[in-house]
Amino acid sequence: MILLLFDLDNTLVDTLADDARYYGAALDEVAGQPVPLHSWEHYSEITASAIAREALAPVLGRRTRDGEVYRVREIQTRLWEKAFEAGELTIRPVPGALELFAEARQRKGCVAAIATGGWGPSALIKLHAAGFPLDDLVIATSDDAESRQGILGTAEVLAAAARGCFGFSGRVVIGDGIWDARGARAVKGGFIGVSADPVHALQLRAEGATAVLSDFTDRAAFWAAVDAAVRRGSSAPGN
Repeated sequence: MILLLFDLDNTLVDTLADDARYYGAALDEVAGQPVPLHSWEHYSEITASAIAREALAPVLGRRTRDGEVYRVREIQTRLWEKAFEAGELTIRPVPGALELFAEARQRKGCVAAIATGGWGPSALIKLHAAGFPLDDLVIATSDDAESRQGILGTAEVLAAAARGCFGFSGRVVIGDGIWDARGARAVKGGFIGVSADPVHALQLRAEGATAVLSDFTDRAAFWAAVDAAVRRGSSAPGN
């Protein structure tokens, strides 16, 4: 049984710019002043909770409290809900993602799960708005862990429980970030990159992607990439 672990923003849905805007606004509200944000690669863990903890601390002049991280979560969720209900956003799936993810959920020998560094409530808003069915969905988020590895591990546990199996013979992470590639290595899995930008695609390949797809319209190419990623993951040192 193969476990497919899909990232969300800019992998299944085109929402990264909106998410970053609402996230920044939530941090500013909690801090009571502008909070400088670096590119995600600057932070030690690329998850909503970990970045909030790290970004708020220098502005507050002390360690960020759990309650403050939770407030960022609640404010960002509120902003997503307000924008969606007001019709201010059009949340689109990445081309081919709806069909590919539906196929992955039904494919024999595979289990599909979502493992996102964002928070659960906003992730469900995005998925619902983009047309993904939420019934029996396996999803792990920054509500479950502050590390990418922890989120991927939680997704694996939830997927095994949902399928009633004791583990997986291989796992493949599908995502748009170098943090997804590094998370794949941490859980001894293969990695498939998603990017339409040639420069970023080269970066993902340098991080170990067996393939980098611009979208999911070519499902044959995706499944060929899965086979290659499983082989690479199973042959990695320590596996």
